[in-house]
Amino acid sequence: MCRYPNRMINGFLSAAAPLLVASLLLSVVMTAGAAEPVYHTATTRKILQLTGDLDRPLQRPTKSQTKTRAGLTATDLGSSFEHKGNLCFLFGDSFCSGGVSNADCMATSSATNPRDLILNFPLGNNGVVRPIVIPGISQGAMEVPSYGISLDGIIYIVHTTDWHEPGAAGTGNMERSVLARSDDDGKTWPLVYDLSAASNHDMTNTHFINAALSEVGAADWPGLPFSSGKVVLIWGSGAYRKSDAYLACIPSSEIENKTRMRYFAGLDAQNAPVWASSESQATPLFTHACIGEISAAWIAPVGRWAVFYNAGSPRGITMRTAARPWGPYSPGQIIMEPWNDDAYGRYMHVSWDWKHLDAFHDSGQANNWGGEYGPYIIPRFTEGNATRCRIYYAMSTWNPYQAIMMRSEIGQPLRPDELKMETRTETLRLMPGGVNWNMTSADFFTTFTQGSTPYITTYTEKGDAATGMMWLQLPRDELNRSLSFSVHGGKAEVLLIEGGADIPVNPTSIATLYTDIKAGVYGDVAQCAWGHSDNAISVPVNWNLRPFDSASLKIVIIDRLTSEWGFISVSQMALTRASLQSAIGETWPLY
Repeated sequence: MCRYPNRMINGFLSAAAPLLVASLLLSVVMTAGAAEPVYHTATTRKILQLTGDLDRPLQRPTKSQTKTRAGLTATDLGSSFEHKGNLCFLFGDSFCSGGVSNADCMATSSATNPRDLILNFPLGNNGVVRPIVIPGISQGAMEVPSYGISLDGIIYIVHTTDWHEPGAAGTGNMERSVLARSDDDGKTWPLVYDLSAASNHDMTNTHFINAALSEVGAADWPGLPFSSGKVVLIWGSGAYRKSDAYLACIPSSEIENKTRMRYFAGLDAQNAPVWASSESQATPLFTHACIGEISAAWIAPVGRWAVFYNAGSPRGITMRTAARPWGPYSPGQIIMEPWNDDAYGRYMHVSWDWKHLDAFHDSGQANNWGGEYGPYIIPRFTEGNATRCRIYYAMSTWNPYQAIMMRSEIGQPLRPDELKMETRTETLRLMPGGVNWNMTSADFFTTFTQGSTPYITTYTEKGDAATGMMWLQLPRDELNRSLSFSVHGGKAEVLLIEGGADIPVNPTSIATLYTDIKAGVYGDVAQCAWGHSDNAISVPVNWNLRPFDSASLKIVIIDRLTSEWGFISVSQMALTRASLQSAIGETWPLY
C-alpha cells in the first residue's frame, strides 16, 4: 500500500477520446474570438463512486458492485474513450479477489446519464476481472494504462512501464510508455512500439509517458502538420509529477508507423505552429512542471479544448483551456481543491493525527491523509451551454483508494448581480425536531444542551434501542449556500438528500426505510455524517450546498440501529443563504 502515495501530491497539509460531432465543432475563427471560460467557484462535487462495493463516505452500495460482480475491491485512474457505442474505462494497480494486486483492467458502460453509470468488467474463468496483459513489458505497481482510443474498430492504449525508484531520497518515474492494440475488444493486447522512453534514466527528452488521445479531422484545424484525413492528437507529460505538457500528432490510419509522428515545437514569427519529427524538439504547451496524469478533450458548449491535471503547487485539479490544440492555453484555474471544494472529511480522509473529521479511511490508514489525482474528462456526459457548462470527469482518491466521478461547472464569468449575491448572506437557525420537521414519532429522540449549544440525541430512555427518522425540506430556491452543525456519539446518520419524492413518516419499518433512502428511492444521497462511537469526539460538519439541486434538498436524521453506539447526537444547525437584498435596499434577481 505504501506505493500509492507516490501518485499523490506531496504535502497534503500546505495531488478519452472526445465525441467530435461535426455539427458541434466550431470553426477556429469562431473559437478564437470567444471568451475563455472560467471555473464557477464552489460548483465542484462528487457524483458517485465508480469502483468497490461500498461507498463508505456515503454509507451506501455502489451502483457497479465491482467486488461482488468482478472481484475488484479497489483501484484508481479511470481514463475513458468511446468504442463501438460503449464508454470504456482504463484502471490501474487494482486489488482483486484471490490476493491479486497491481492488475490493470478495462471496463465498459452503455450509460448515457452519469448517475446511471454501471461498469461491466470482462471476467476470467475464475469470475474475477480479466487483466490487461501486454507481452514483453513490466506491469507492476505504478505501471498502468494511461489512455485509450478506438480507431476503425481497433483499440489502442498507451501504457506506462519501467518504473524506476532511485532510492529513498529520490522520486520515481515511469521511464517508458508503449502503444498496444486490441483487435478483439480488449481480450488481447499485442505491443506496437515504444511511444516514449528514457535513456539510462535520463528523461530530458521523454515527453509522452502519460498521454491523452483524441481524434479530429485535420481539415478542421488548419495548422496541424497534416492537412487532410483524420489525425490523433496526443497530449503528454514526461517525468512523473515533474513535467510540463506537450503535444504530438499522427495520422489515424498510420498510428502504427511511429515515423509519421510529429511533435509541436513552438510557434514561428507569424504565430503559426511548428512541427518537428523528433521528440527531443518538442516544446511545452505551457509551463507548469508538475504534471503526471493528464487528460484533454474538446468541450463543445464552450468551444474550447480543456486540459485537466493534478498539481502540487497550487494544490488541486488544474484546468487550462485553448481554442486550438496547440494553444495558447489559458492560465491554470483550480477546479477542485480539497478544502475549498468539500472533499476533506466528506470523501477524502483527514488524518486522525490532525483531527477526527471522518471515519471512512481504508484499513490501517487512519493517520494518513487522503488525496486527489488522475482527473480524466468524460466528454460523453458534458452538458449545458457556454454560460454554464458541466464537465464530468473520473478522479482517483487515495484513502479511500477508489475511483470516483466528479462534476465541475465552467462558463462565462458570473454576472455582477450574481457576484453581489455571494458577498451578502443571512443565517437561519434550524433545530432538529422543531417546527416544520417531519418525523416518524416524537419519542425516538430527546434534547439536551452542551455548553450553550442545543442538541437532540436518539439515545433515549430506551437507550440504543430507540429508532426513528426526521426530515426537513430546505427552502425551495437557489439561495442555499451551506449547512453547518456538529455530531457526536454513535453511528446513526445525518443525510443530505438531493431531489426525489417526499419521505413517508409512517414507514413499515425504519430499517426498510433506511435501505430505500440509500438506494435513492427518495432522492440521491449527497452527503452523510455520523459519530465516531465516542461522545468526547465532536465532529464538525459544514456542507457546501451550492453544487447541489438547491430547489430540492432534504436534511434527514435517521437511526435504525439498536446495538451499542446505535444512536447519534446532532446540534442545532446553521443554514447560510445568499441575501437578495443589499444593505441599501437594492434587490438582486435570482439566477
